[in-house]
Amino acid sequence: AAGTAQQQQQQPAPSTMPTKFKDVAKSASDLLNNDFQLASQKVKIKSVAANGTVITSEGTLKNKGGTSGKVGVAFDVMGINIKKLEVNTDGRFTAEASLKATPALNTTVKVSEGGDAAPAADVSLEYANEQLAASLVCDVTDPAGPTLHGQ
Repeated sequence: AAGTAQQQQQQPAPSTMPTKFKDVAKSASDLLNNDFQLASQKVKIKSVAANGTVITSEGTLKNKGGTSGKVGVAFDVMGINIKKLEVNTDGRFTAEASLKATPALNTTVKVSEGGDAAPAADVSLEYANEQLAASLVCDVTDPAGPTLHGQ
């Protein structure tokens, strides 16, 4: 009897009131039923093949009900680095490729066409060594004719 009395004295009294039955699932119910405003929901899947080809797929579900997406690949072939070869749900095709002709000279071509935007194409040359760094960009889709930009 004395041991039972000591055990009863050692048990701490509850410090808070028990939760009402109707409030047990309140947090989960609020999480599921409240209307949260999200700007958009995005998913991106990226996979790398055994030969180094990178395949990327992206999708977006906008809060207003619109959707968009794009699929692209990146790979190297015969010394040319295809950095981007992609198409989106608006019908826009985008490509970017570069060739490092020498350790000091890099040539890049960027092209975009389709969708609602105007076509765009740039050809750039970048040269860099210990004494000199220079770049030249030519916008070949300018209606006034090719435009050169240099640095």
